[in-house]
Amino acid sequence: MDYIKLFYWLTVVDGFKHVLLGVLIIFGILLALNVILKLVSFIESDEDLNDRCSKPLRWIIPIFSICLLTHAFIPSKKDTLLIIGGGTTMNYVTTDSTCKQIPKELSTFVISELKAMSADAKTSLGVADQQNKLLDEAKKMSSKELIEKMKNDTSFAKILLK
Repeated sequence: MDYIKLFYWLTVVDGFKHVLLGVLIIFGILLALNVILKLVSFIESDEDLNDRCSKPLRWIIPIFSICLLTHAFIPSKKDTLLIIGGGTTMNYVTTDSTCKQIPKELSTFVISELKAMSADAKTSLGVADQQNKLLDEAKKMSSKELIEKMKNDTSFAKILLK
């Protein structure tokens, strides 16, 4: 497989996804304006304005729908690299005879280390979820502060009592 071409096309598709997002924004604004004008024409009983608003809607809605579905089904460059990398790795691991000789314990250890590295990476990038942030905040509080916070914030209490 020629990886230069593969990475080139991944970049092109990612750029296309960004262009598609721009088209979606433009057609979304046009769609919203036409719907507002259609509502105004309905309220004012203006048949001429209603007819003028109906014609653009016939082509705005299909183009908007096609762009939206296309944008939804094109993975980002990061997701595509994960799919290719993960798929290639799993294909290699399942078909290579030497990989089958690796002890189960070693495989389990590697998986647990990868999960730990992933959690560390998320933390270092600031991607830690709200629950972990609240738990860290709770660890720093005194018992009186903790009880007071739980009385005032029920979502905080629910997370701590899970």
